[in-house]
Amino acid sequence: MGDYYYEPIYDIIEFIYKYVSDPNERTELHTQNISVSSDTMEVSFEPMSSSYITVAVFSVDVDTNGKVKYTDYMPVISKGLIRFKDMVSSGSNVSIYALEIPKTDIFITPPNPAIKDLTSLSYPRIKVSVISSDLNRIGNYQEKMYGSEVYQIDVFSKRGEVFTIDGAKISDGMTALYLMRAINKAFTENMSALHPRFNNYSLISFREPVLEVDGGIYHGIMEVKLDIYNPGFDINF
Repeated sequence: MGDYYYEPIYDIIEFIYKYVSDPNERTELHTQNISVSSDTMEVSFEPMSSSYITVAVFSVDVDTNGKVKYTDYMPVISKGLIRFKDMVSSGSNVSIYALEIPKTDIFITPPNPAIKDLTSLSYPRIKVSVISSDLNRIGNYQEKMYGSEVYQIDVFSKRGEVFTIDGAKISDGMTALYLMRAINKAFTENMSALHPRFNNYSLISFREPVLEVDGGIYHGIMEVKLDIYNPGFDINF
């Protein structure tokens, strides 16, 4: 289908949604079964209602056959699309297993989200930003770009909120610290879920949460480095 734009930050956000549990339990699983009416390489999906948004696609089946992300399909969550590498035939049934969250209670965001009127249901929160990129072309001018990018992950928790994690109660800055540890654990144990788009995870900085007086918010920062293939565009779909 040629090149199309994708933003690696959204791959990171989707990954964290999949492997890090939200202490505030704001997400819900939603299954869509879509009957394909004509041969296509794209299938559209929608959240369960207009008040929800899709934040991660867990898996995709075609006629009960499981498909492999990055190999067989690419979710384009911002457009509500699954792009397939090969044609999906008319009459096929596509099952999409997705994670959704209320629009007003988003857990993980890209840089500078346009969200107003944050409430207690808006915390804890995670923000992912790319802060540096070191890429090189390996081969001639027709080759793709390879290299590494560093992502800053900001984690926010609200003073006075108490959550129960694995039978233990956590609150205040410990909530943000728990999430930072959980994010590091997710990358350490589940990098295969990001392959071949990303490889070679490393944690390069980790600042424990500190209280920001305005609003009573604890703010922790971690920086992670990932090797990355051809960020921004993909020729395979």
